[in-house]
Amino acid sequence: MPLSAAPGRTVGPAGLLLQAGARRRDLAAQLEVARDDALSLAGGGLKPPRRRGLEAKVRSALGVLPLTARAYLQDDRAAEASALATLRRARRALGRRDWKRVSASLSQLCHAYPLRLAGLRPGDAGPAAVAAAGRAYQKSCAMCHRYAQPTSKLPAPDLFRWSHTLAPRSFVARMIDGVHGTAFTGFQNPLTDNEIAALYAYFRAAPSASPSRSRDKAR
Repeated sequence: MPLSAAPGRTVGPAGLLLQAGARRRDLAAQLEVARDDALSLAGGGLKPPRRRGLEAKVRSALGVLPLTARAYLQDDRAAEASALATLRRARRALGRRDWKRVSASLSQLCHAYPLRLAGLRPGDAGPAAVAAAGRAYQKSCAMCHRYAQPTSKLPAPDLFRWSHTLAPRSFVARMIDGVHGTAFTGFQNPLTDNEIAALYAYFRAAPSASPSRSRDKAR
């Protein structure tokens, strides 16, 4: 089944490539985040609220991933069938709460569809884009990410700290994928590659903790 345009519009070869690229980016990011979350669950040591939140998040991801895989792999029946079979194995393991097998299945797909970081690294954004990213963060994001929420199932992370402590692929994947399993879906892929690179550079330019959180701790 070929990639299709919106009703009444024609998409040329360049537009089809852009659509395919965005779909691949979404699939790779969702796989990366779900795998990392499953690994956290497999490792244990999580507080009950956090464990419940991650379990719900992985369950949600495994509900969405077959749709994302079909959207990207619709032109390759064999690849689509293989990916969906692997996701079914992950879902069966999820039913048993066998997080090691869940993460192993997702790792297999991460290897097959790795997240490409070209254009998404901090150095890929210019000064003007970084400044704009900082303004956007302070206006639209800081209200939730500024303060720790220790009792929350899925606390809004300190993105400044994450930018220093997470591996680049993990950080970029979470910027692309956004938050699943909660009402907050504002970062569910509304950002261009350049905007993600600019936000990454903005967070990396600060110390390892959010400036606002550092001030709060000092009070």
